Amino acid sequence: QVDDSLRLAQAHVVPHEADLAKHVGSHLLANLIGIQHAEVLRDTAALTEALEVAMRAENVEVVGSSADRGHSFLAFQGGHLAVHAFPEEGFAAVDGFSSEESRMRAMLARFATTLNAS
Repeated sequence: QVDDSLRLAQAHVVPHEADLAKHVGSHLLANLIGIQHAEVLRDTAALTEALEVAMRAENVEVVGSSADRGHSFLAFQGGHLAVHAFPEEGFAAVDGFSSEESRMRAMLARFATTLNAS
């Protein structure tokens, strides 16, 4: 599930910073809890593939990547999508930045679905 308790930074900034976020982009955070297939979180290649699936669904092309033991970072034109996995807890912390907030929200939701988070 995408946890709405973590909101856009816009909710905590002064007006001129909120205007800047509208022009530059939004940084979204999600806590994915109750992941039923925690083995995916142990497999860095599978974790990266799940991020790529989410990005491809939104027609976003990966332009750079980095991955290491439960952490994966994918860059795309104008932003990034990253995950920090905690398989013992069935938990993944995900963050993304994009100039298109609706597209980032769709990628986060697709990633959560791919991991079968409840």
